[in-house]
Amino acid sequence: MTTIELYSSATNASIKFYLKKYMGYAVPTLIGAWVYILYAVIDGIFIGRYLGQDGLGALNLILPILYIPYAFSIMFGVGGSTLMARLLGEKKASEANGAFNQSITFIFILGVMLSIAMYFGANTYLNLFNVSETIKNYAVGYLQVAAPFVVFSILTYMLELWLLVEGAARYGLYCYVLGIAVNILLDYIFIVKLEWAMQGAALATSMGMMASSIAMLAFYYTETKYFKPRNIA
Repeated sequence: MTTIELYSSATNASIKFYLKKYMGYAVPTLIGAWVYILYAVIDGIFIGRYLGQDGLGALNLILPILYIPYAFSIMFGVGGSTLMARLLGEKKASEANGAFNQSITFIFILGVMLSIAMYFGANTYLNLFNVSETIKNYAVGYLQVAAPFVVFSILTYMLELWLLVEGAARYGLYCYVLGIAVNILLDYIFIVKLEWAMQGAALATSMGMMASSIAMLAFYYTETKYFKPRNIA
């Protein structure tokens, strides 16, 4: 083979290698973002079929509130993973682990604050809209049940992005699938069988996100390469 042919072959092999690596990170991240939205879709299917128009109306009213934790999840997920990856690249593993632990601590504090605001502000928020008492009660019931689980809503997508730094993109995706499976099963039990209405939908979604978050957090106690929670650091 000529020098040009050898160079071309090496270049093609390099492109294939990095493209495979890129897709290995990009595809799970893309699916993960879509799966987060899928929680609302699944709720909408069960609520629409078993609670009707009033239930769907209530869900539409509270979606902007439910996506506030998602916004924080993206903010800390992207910002945190970028900072930690940069510190690791600079061979500052201790500082990267410190940033990890500080972020986790702040997220739990933020989660408590948002939970309190959601629970006690639900009625005030719904009073802004001229809706029927049924829709208002559905919406308030959903928000107040979901409120104690807000921290898991933040952790879910954030941790999935942080797992990219660990090279564990597929693990994060599997955790998402676990959460969706839990959500579907509990939606069926709580809404169809137990007839807990909107409160059942809120509890099912919240427990699905909690299952995903706990599974992702478990990674840092068992398989982590770089980051260790403070109590085992």
